[in-house]
Amino acid sequence: MEIRTLTPQVRQTLEVPILWDIMEEYVDEAEFALERFDVALVDPEYTLDELATGPEGKFHACIDGLVIAGAPVVDRLLIPALASASPSEPSRSVALMLALLAAGIFLIATNGKDIFPKLCFIP
Repeated sequence: MEIRTLTPQVRQTLEVPILWDIMEEYVDEAEFALERFDVALVDPEYTLDELATGPEGKFHACIDGLVIAGAPVVDRLLIPALASASPSEPSRSVALMLALLAAGIFLIATNGKDIFPKLCFIP
C-alpha cells in the first residue's frame, strides 16, 4: 500500500472556506448544550446513556465542528470571544475554553480577565 501526502499547494486548493456564521452558531449551540447538560445532570429522569447521546453528545458535536475548522477559528473567533466573555455567561466561557483545549491550545489568564497572547500547544 502506497501512502501519499498532499503538497501544500494541492492541499491549499482543496481547502473549503470557513462559514463564519456557522462557526458562531456552533459556539452558541455549545453554550446551550452545556447548559442543558448541567440541568440534565441532576435530573433523575436521565440515564447516563441518555446524557451521552443527548446534551453531552450535542456539546461534543459543536466542539468538534469548531475544532475541525482549525487555526483560523481559534484566532478569529474563539480567543476574541473568550477575551470578551461576560462573567454573567459562565457556560459560554466554559464552552469556549473547552473548544480551545480540544484544539490543543491552552491560555494563561491573570486576574480572571487578561489573556496573554502567547498560546501554548499541548502535545
